[in-house]
Order: sequence, then structure tokens, then C-alpha cells
Amino acid sequence: MIEIIKKTFLAVIVATLVVGGVTPSASAIIGRLDGISDLLLRELPAIDTSNLSKARGDAWLAEDANGNELLYAYDTAEDGGSLQKYLYKYSTAGDKLGRVDLSDDWSREYPEEALQFFGRDGYLYSTGFYSEGGSVKTCTLKRSAAGAAVSEFCDIPGSNNDTKGRVYAFAALSDGRLIAAVYTGNEGQNDSILVISNSGEYVKSVSLPEGIRPSGLSTYLIPQISVDESDAVYVHYSGVKFGASSIGVSGVVKFDTLDSTPQVVMHLDDFFATWSGMSPNAEYFAFSGAQVSTATYGMNMYDKTGRLLGEAGTTEGVQFADQASGSGVDNIGILYYRNIEHKKINRFAPNFTRAEFTQSLSGKSADLEVGGNASPLRAEIKSQAEIGAPNDTGKSYLFGLLSFVAVVDSTDPVPVEFIVETDLKPSDVEARKYNSLTKQYDTIPNAVITQTAIEGRPALKLAYSVTDGGALDEDGEVNGMIIDPVGLATSGGGANEGGSWQGGVVPGAPSTGVGKGTDVFMYLLTLAGVVGAATIFAIGKRFVYSYLGRK
Repeated sequence: MIEIIKKTFLAVIVATLVVGGVTPSASAIIGRLDGISDLLLRELPAIDTSNLSKARGDAWLAEDANGNELLYAYDTAEDGGSLQKYLYKYSTAGDKLGRVDLSDDWSREYPEEALQFFGRDGYLYSTGFYSEGGSVKTCTLKRSAAGAAVSEFCDIPGSNNDTKGRVYAFAALSDGRLIAAVYTGNEGQNDSILVISNSGEYVKSVSLPEGIRPSGLSTYLIPQISVDESDAVYVHYSGVKFGASSIGVSGVVKFDTLDSTPQVVMHLDDFFATWSGMSPNAEYFAFSGAQVSTATYGMNMYDKTGRLLGEAGTTEGVQFADQASGSGVDNIGILYYRNIEHKKINRFAPNFTRAEFTQSLSGKSADLEVGGNASPLRAEIKSQAEIGAPNDTGKSYLFGLLSFVAVVDSTDPVPVEFIVETDLKPSDVEARKYNSLTKQYDTIPNAVITQTAIEGRPALKLAYSVTDGGALDEDGEVNGMIIDPVGLATSGGGANEGGSWQGGVVPGAPSTGVGKGTDVFMYLLTLAGVVGAATIFAIGKRFVYSYLGRK
């Protein structure tokens, strides 16, 4: 997981604090990020896409078969008098990883419009729209991740198994089955959700729950269908009605399986989303669109509980416009937004200040606080065995390993405090740094360990500072990332703590599966200002017909 965060643009701190027992936990214990200091999301340095020539088009984030998060950006270029279509691949750190030629392998000319997506089955899909004889024909080309054609099928059937549908949102399960939101023929409506076999045959239709769609909506969209790491399907919906009593709704519905009863994960009133995105691990959601009552356009990010993590504001060179579109959210809550006008992909993150481990395997709690202009995006506790750390001669670690990811925007020292509930005294432990590259431990200079309390219960607090490129930075480079494994060690092995942690247990919080890393701070944008009802409706229409990336 650490390697995924290795290249970043602000200082990213990845610290591993050895604070507990050698007994491996079944999985990492994830801390709940909290203490949002500002609901205006902070901007990360953008990914440069100046190599792309296209005036407008889509970009999106997907997780490949190896669990790596990648960005795909649509582009066109003149070649020998014809217009060629490409998908360029980038890492979430901005590395250019090559391109896929989309113009070849179709049985006919490249479609007028095409929706590209990467499926959970590891294949790349292009769904194209053709106009033939006054009707729309839909064809889908399935490619390998490298771009080689695998199969093609056309004429996706509708819910009655004989009508032709125009697909506006698409996703693939790990077994190759496809989920499609299909245009039903009613203006502004695309709420027919089909399950399609991996050979393009109609399987069945699924329906959203009753009551999430108010009566009288003039436009009702399914801007996105997502599949998480466990193959659960998430259908994103939105709708709007303008007039004397305007209505707006947006939200997400989850199907644990395609045969299960759907559950509403999130529902937003008074908001009409023209784009929505979800992290691959289903921990984070983002919506861009219009707040109907105030006629303002903006972008918000939430966690899976519906907690607002931040909202967007415009800055120089970062704005919502016709030539920009949401691109997705990664597994640690960084939001990506393709800004074609300025030829970049903007990145934003919430302003967390701490992580709380409210429940642990031993019933003990712990807290992490990061000061300065820094923000943690991930915090977890593991055992030494889980990170492959050898024994530290003559030392024992009674609390596990704390790893956290954070970003800062300078090389100024970043104060870090880790508090763990324990009966031990400061004189019983020492602060140690673990280097996962050399597999060696060293004493941390200038670390301060004091006695404190967590909600009245005895605890120890370790305080120290880390700097990008400094002595505690494992790679030793000023590269926007600090890798700083440190920990609390006791002399000897197998120590108990007042009889409460026999053999050593890892303290922490329930595993939530919060994902892997890159940076933090995602400063989302709120393009404030009056957007008239007709303009908002036009934005929605434009999204429906041109967010796919084509012309």
C-alpha cells in the first residue's frame, strides 16, 4: 500500500509507529479521520495533461486487476487526415503510463459518441452510439487492459427484451456481467437499469427503491454506476424540476448482489447532480451539480456515512466550466477533476487533523493528531508481522504498528502526537524509528513521551516532528512524501500491561477498509454565482450528451 503513495506533490507523511504487540491482527485496524478544520476543500498540485490535444473530453479513475488506481483521459489527434481517438493512462501521482488506441478494432467507423470504462473484470470497455435510419444503435467493444480487442456486441436490449437502448452509464462485475443505465425514450429520463451477460445478452432489469424519485421531475438521470471491491453495485441517481416550486434530488443506491433488495446509501435533497463519483472501496462519494433552491453550481464530497467532508470553491486556474468534468475519487479520499481549459487534472482533499481509534481488539483506544499545515488521509494500526518488520534486539512492542498518510505544503517540521491508552509509564518505553528499507531500528532524537489520559483513562503520548526529506523521512528526498516508521519500545519481550494485554494485542479501531494512498488535501470547488434554471438544465443536458468524451 505504501508504494502507491510514493510519488506525490505535497509533502505526504507515511509514518509507521510501533506501539503494540507482536500478535498479528487479521487485518489492519483503521482509524476514523476527523477534526475537519475547514469545509472548503484544499487543492493539491494538479496533474499535468498538456500532452493531450483534445478541446474537451472525459477522464476517470479506476482500479486495475492488481489493485492499482489509474487515471484514464480521453483525447483525439489528427493523423494522416483522419481523427484518431486515444485513452491516455496516468498514475494518481501524475506519471504518464502510455495510451490505448480507440480507433481500431471496431467493425464499423468509430462511433459518434463513446463511453469508456474499466470493468472489475479487468477489461476496458467502449460503448458507442450510432445513428442509423433515424434510430440509435449501441455497440460495445471489449478490450484487454493493453487495448487488444476481445469481443464486440451491438443492440443492447431494453427491459422487454426487444427495444434498443442508448447507454448512459455502464459498469462491469468481476464475472464479466454488465450493468447499464439505458435511455428509455422519454426526454431527460434514463432510469432503465439492465443486467447484461458478458456476451451482450439481456439477463434482467433491476429497479431503484420506491419513493426516492418525487413526482413531477422533468429530468431524471443515472449519471454513474459503480462496482466496489466486493462486487456490490452502486447506482447514482439525480433529478430536477424547475418552476414555482423547484425540486432537486441526488443520491446513491446499493445492491449487495443483483438479487438483493437495494438500500439507499445516500440521499441529498435540493441538489441536482450532473456528475457523481465513488472511490473503488466505496468509502468516499462526490457530486457536482446545482443546488436548486439557490441556483448555484458546485461540488461536494462525502464519506460513506453521509458526512460532508468538504465543498468546492473556485481559485485561479481551477473552475467549473463546460470544459471540465469530475474524474473520480481514490481510496484515500482524493478527488480528481479534469480541467481541460488549463490542460490538467485538478486534485483536492479534505482538511482532516486527527484520526480516532475508538475501539480496539483489546478494548483500548488511541488517537493521532497531526499539526502544522498538514492533514492525515489514512491511519491504521498493524502488527510487526503484517509489515514484515524483524525483531528489535532486546526490545518488545506492546501496541502494534501505527501507519498514517498525510500531506503538507512545505518542508517545515510537522508536529505529530500519538496517544495510546496504557498503564505503562514514560520511563517504561522509548521512541524508536523503524526503516522498512534497511529493516533496522534507531532511537528517535528529541522525541518526548509523557503521561496523559484518554477520557480519564491512563495513556502515553509520544510527540515528535517529521520533515519532508529529513532524517525521519525514509526515502530521504524532498518529494512530497515522508515515510517515517516509528514506535514505542519496551525492554525485553512478552511483557504484559497490568495483566490486561496478555501476549500483546494491537489497539485501534474497527477495520473500515479505507483505501490506499496518494496525497491528502483535496480542495473541491464551489463555483458560486447565480446559475439560472435554464442554465442548470442545460448543464444537465450537456452532461448527458457530452460527458462521455468524444467530438
